[in-house]
Amino acid sequence: MAAITLFTNQEKATHQSHKFAFSLKPTNYGYWKQMLEPFLISHNLFGYVDGTIPCPPSKVTTGTTSTDNPSYSPWVKNDAHVRLLITSTISEESFQHVQGQTSREIWLSLERAYAPVSSSHEFTLKSQLLRITMKSDEKPAEYLSRAQEYATALANIGEPMKDKDLVMLTVTGLREEYYGLKSNLLTRTPPVTFGELHGLISDHDYMVTKLLPTQPTNPQALMATTPSQQPQLNLQSIQTQISNLQLMATQLGNQLNPTAASTPPQPSQAYYAPRSSNNNRGSRGNSRGSYRGNYRNNNTARNRETGSSRQFSWASTQNTVYGHCNRCGIGHLPSQCPNQSSQPRTQSQANYATHSDAGSHRSFNYLPDTGANDHAATDFESLDNSEAYYGNDSLFVGNGQPLPILNIGSTKIYSPNKTLTLSNVLHVPQLKRNLLSVQKFCVDNNVFFEFHASYFVVKDESTRTILLTGPSEHGLYSLRLPQLKSLPKVAFTAFKASSTIWHQRLGHPHAQVFRSIVSHFHLPVLDKLSSSLCTSCQMGKSSKLSLSNSNFHSANILDLVYCDVWGPTPTLSFDGYRYFLLCVDHHSKYMWFYPLARKSDAYHNLIYFIKMAERQFNTKLKSIQSDWGGEFRTIASFCHNLGIVHRRSCPHTSEQNGTVERRHRHVVETGLALLAQSHLPQRFWHFAFETAVYLINRLPSRVSSNKSPFEHIFKRPPDYSFLRVFGCQCFPYLRPYNNHKIEFRSTPCIFLGYSPVHHGYRCLDLTTERVYIARHVRFNEHVFPYHASPINSNPPQPDNPNVSSYPIDPDLPESTPDTSAPAFTTPNATTSAADTTQTETTQTGTTQTTHTETNPATTSAETPPNPAPRPRPTHLRPNPKPTNRYDPTAYMATNLPNLPVEPTSFTVANTSKEWRHAMAEELEALHKNGTWSLVPPVKNANVVDCKWVYRLKTDPAGKISRYKARLVAKGFHQQAGVDYHETFSPVVKPATIRTVLSLAVTNNWSLRQLDVQNAFLHGDLQETVYMKQPPGFVDSNKPDYVCRLHKSLYGLKQAPRAWFTRLSMALQQLGFSGSKTDPSLFILNRRGTLVYILVYVDDIIITGNQPQAVTNIINRLSSLFAVKDLGRLHYFLGIEVVNHNDNLILSQRKYILDVIHRAGLSQCKPVATPMATSHVLLPDDSPLFNDPSRYRQVVGALQYATLSRPDIAFAVNKVCQFMHAPTENHWAAVKRILRYLHGTAQLGLLFSRDSSTRLHAFSDSYWHQDIQAYSDSDWAGCPVDHRSTGGFAVYLGSNLISWTARKQRTVSRSSTESEYKAIADTVAELIWLKSLLQELGIVNRSPTLWCDNLGATYLSANPVFHARTKHVEVDFHFVRQQVAQGKLNVKFIATNDQIADVFTKPLSSQRFMLLRSKLQVVPRPQLAGEY
Repeated sequence: MAAITLFTNQEKATHQSHKFAFSLKPTNYGYWKQMLEPFLISHNLFGYVDGTIPCPPSKVTTGTTSTDNPSYSPWVKNDAHVRLLITSTISEESFQHVQGQTSREIWLSLERAYAPVSSSHEFTLKSQLLRITMKSDEKPAEYLSRAQEYATALANIGEPMKDKDLVMLTVTGLREEYYGLKSNLLTRTPPVTFGELHGLISDHDYMVTKLLPTQPTNPQALMATTPSQQPQLNLQSIQTQISNLQLMATQLGNQLNPTAASTPPQPSQAYYAPRSSNNNRGSRGNSRGSYRGNYRNNNTARNRETGSSRQFSWASTQNTVYGHCNRCGIGHLPSQCPNQSSQPRTQSQANYATHSDAGSHRSFNYLPDTGANDHAATDFESLDNSEAYYGNDSLFVGNGQPLPILNIGSTKIYSPNKTLTLSNVLHVPQLKRNLLSVQKFCVDNNVFFEFHASYFVVKDESTRTILLTGPSEHGLYSLRLPQLKSLPKVAFTAFKASSTIWHQRLGHPHAQVFRSIVSHFHLPVLDKLSSSLCTSCQMGKSSKLSLSNSNFHSANILDLVYCDVWGPTPTLSFDGYRYFLLCVDHHSKYMWFYPLARKSDAYHNLIYFIKMAERQFNTKLKSIQSDWGGEFRTIASFCHNLGIVHRRSCPHTSEQNGTVERRHRHVVETGLALLAQSHLPQRFWHFAFETAVYLINRLPSRVSSNKSPFEHIFKRPPDYSFLRVFGCQCFPYLRPYNNHKIEFRSTPCIFLGYSPVHHGYRCLDLTTERVYIARHVRFNEHVFPYHASPINSNPPQPDNPNVSSYPIDPDLPESTPDTSAPAFTTPNATTSAADTTQTETTQTGTTQTTHTETNPATTSAETPPNPAPRPRPTHLRPNPKPTNRYDPTAYMATNLPNLPVEPTSFTVANTSKEWRHAMAEELEALHKNGTWSLVPPVKNANVVDCKWVYRLKTDPAGKISRYKARLVAKGFHQQAGVDYHETFSPVVKPATIRTVLSLAVTNNWSLRQLDVQNAFLHGDLQETVYMKQPPGFVDSNKPDYVCRLHKSLYGLKQAPRAWFTRLSMALQQLGFSGSKTDPSLFILNRRGTLVYILVYVDDIIITGNQPQAVTNIINRLSSLFAVKDLGRLHYFLGIEVVNHNDNLILSQRKYILDVIHRAGLSQCKPVATPMATSHVLLPDDSPLFNDPSRYRQVVGALQYATLSRPDIAFAVNKVCQFMHAPTENHWAAVKRILRYLHGTAQLGLLFSRDSSTRLHAFSDSYWHQDIQAYSDSDWAGCPVDHRSTGGFAVYLGSNLISWTARKQRTVSRSSTESEYKAIADTVAELIWLKSLLQELGIVNRSPTLWCDNLGATYLSANPVFHARTKHVEVDFHFVRQQVAQGKLNVKFIATNDQIADVFTKPLSSQRFMLLRSKLQVVPRPQLAGEY
């Protein structure tokens, strides 16, 4: 490469002396490039830009030596000179795109910014060129320049447009006034080039101007002319050209319509005599004073700017004197006044004005003028809000003569249908008639004129309603306005005062009102009206400002999504919802609807929406906007981690989130209309609102080019044939649900909308309240099952004037009997008058006696009528709803609504055929199993009594599935060492169950559930046990005999152990081995086959990696025991197992609601957390609770609820510490836990198949088979004994399998010691779990334990034993040994990320919900028939 020489100063001066015509702006990149590129080439500078003169290396290596490259420094300086030349031609607004250190990098950055080579940019430019049309006020030169700009931009990206195509598109977009020229240009041979267009169009304009009539001698005369006849067009040739353009447009995906955006043809106009090129009829000069800057109405300003750009094209330099000066009263123009810069006179004077009779004869009629740019009036009295004009401009009339402008004001025209405004009316006394600018009047008032031979009309643009009419008189159209009455003039004898003083005198009126008063009553104002801000007005009359329209335009889907939560509703929905989350895409206006039971559920639904939307549309969400409510604050960190911009509305400024607020209104109003149409109760609002969103998404919108949001986002039209009338009668195909062959194939149902996840309809069965999802449905759209008589919106007023007019509150039993229907009633249900009377009597708590043959007069005299009770005002808070009283027997038998009571004795059960059948079935099974034999009684032998126990078996929905009667021996009559010895029987640990479930879900194994019928009856007894014969089934031939038991029986102390021994032996024969870590776990690991069996008394869970092997084992067990295969695992130990999207959710919803019902809190108000942060529980903090057994029963039930609800572990542990002597304060804490569970009963523990992404904050270190543990403690958290509370959470991948919250046994002297004890407890659990996984055949690396105490973390890894830690020496050696052997990793974690905090202390609602989500506690999906 040749050596590079430095530019000389002469060369640099030559380069810099060149003056470029313009600088780079966002709209002229093509011209700028065409201007700059030849300059750089001609001066041999373009090589630095295009890379042909690259940067040489800074060093040159010769042999083994490295020296400076002599060409490097000149190249850097030369490149800096080129860079300086380029940047000197860039405007400030384009300088933001300048990026890079060299001239080539700057050149490329500008090219990327203004001419990116991409398919989307090419499509945009071609679309703009295909749709180009000439605007109504656009000059031909500007229009051609715009077309050339698009063509140049296409050429810059390597897609040049043919000159012939460019001419066709440009000519097609010309206005209709060039219609004849279009035909000529498109049919010329040879074709016209683009460069010739400007001259041809200019010649056309010149010829049209020459056709105008000559100037009349009278400047006020009007002359009407008719444009010349248009030439005949060669339509065939034009159609051929247009077809070629349409073909090219179709290839780009556009539809070309040459006249779609064109201005409609103008009617024949009335012209003045020929005028100058600036259209000086009613026009003014370019220079305009600042007299209106502070008072001009914003709407008027915008209308003026969007109208003709020549409305204020004034040009006046003449000095002809007309009228009097506004300043000194002498006959000259205001611009030539010698007192122009002097201050107004301040000496005292009397301003006296009289009304001239001439004013009453002035004309208040306006002449509509199509050639005027502004309204003009001759009479000052006809104007409102007028201001004196001190500018240099004048009004030009047809002969070029200027007329002075003295004032500018406005006035209004009142029509029956609309108030019309004449803004910026020029007061020109020298005019003979008032002029009304037709164009300005149409733009300002959104109207149009229709001119007829003898009259004209003004019509509204939108409604086509006639607003004004006027006659045609003497060849002119005239608009007659009502004559204004003269206002009396006021004489002032005081000094002039400033506008500020007058503003204060008048009581701080609005600025427009103040100007009107000053103008009409000629108040002696010393100075011009002040535009300063009045502090008193702002303090006393501050209000919201009007927001301008947003100029944000999203280019793609998910560029911006608006989110908001609506609610709560006073009526709980059919599925238990009170809120809904609405997400609106800004680009397509498509909506997503998510019903919520609690506001806090918005967090999980919003995260699901983000993941779903990004997956479905293959793009990333860029921004979301919310009102920064509490439900959206928890997602801030989530958005921050993903780089999503979270835009927030200003406080109390819902207008900034107006897009979704307006959508809320649209959804609610549409949903209420659907409910009113179908006469459905309000508890079906969730279905109506969801259907409303479904329909709105499929309705075309004007803002989207009459496309529906559905079509906009999915690129296909919606299927309207799928729609049906909401709430109508329907008949779904229910043959698959039939129990026998002669059952009806369908039943009348109610159509409740469209399934969001199926292509089908939702149908509600009125009798069973079950919702069916069906595709085969027949509709009767004219029948509404819930149809009732319309509600009387205007009830008659009471005759008694003493009765209050407040509405009656239905919640007050003392004022109005509660005669409302149950929660769900069929539409055909009727109630007799007697039943109604009985109901009212019962509910009001009064006794009514029926009197016969009573004298009405005597009755009224002796018994005065009771005055009507005063109803409760609606604005007051309603009384709390009564709660159910506590029933101690509820913990013995479940008394759920609509379920029969379980009998407690044989006498009661024997009266029911269902229970008799159940007892006979149980006894038959006992005889078939050979459970006992009848023998004569043995002397001195211990004979055990027995009894029947009755239970109702229900499904997860709470419906009866089976009547179960069980014969139970009274084992408490047994004697140790006589008829029993060992009684212990192991049961599976909850951590083992969760571990096996997690492995099954992660590996996508099937989970099967088995139930061993009469499990205890299969155990063989080693002892001799005698029992009395069952009640009701005594052998009549041997009534004195007793039963000698051969098999175990329920109630015997050794029965569980006997059954477990029998089952263990059977499983060992099948090849299973018992687990050493949990004896209730049996494992089969043979030749790659893994099968796990979990045993909890008679309930068995079985899973494995080979479904065929699992099926074979079930068949072999069925041959040994009476095993019932319940299929897929769905209900185990009172825990509902819900399969959802390949994941598993453990839910105790039914159990929790049962506990709440038994505690009498079914109508309680939910709370956000199970324990308040300010609630401190002490042994003697309040009086003792009057029912300790109730406290212990409820708390004991809550302990079982922690099997799937780790979020209440700490709160339950806390209330368990006061079982011996509970107080009222302790009972209040228990009720708070129940209130929390009432609002979150739908939550459950999630086991995710994809566990590597569930906890995003720690996802980098999580693996499917890795164990993660979090340990924490609350040092000296107990104010009584100052013992610490420790807790831990152990994860298998991202699935929580073990946790605890317990008080430590000893007092810790430091937080480090407390944390270290918690670590030791966690390590013990980790060792056990690791052993369990090894037995399950899972090879796992060293688990990681996360601790938020640096001292405890260092202590676990530091081999030096400090003297201050001797008291924890055992724990130290225990943990230290695991760390030293590499079996455990102890790492530090920040307190904010410590999950175990939820097990050690009460937390605020926001942090509690965050940690609850990390515990994998999520809402379970709604199932059919649930409420």
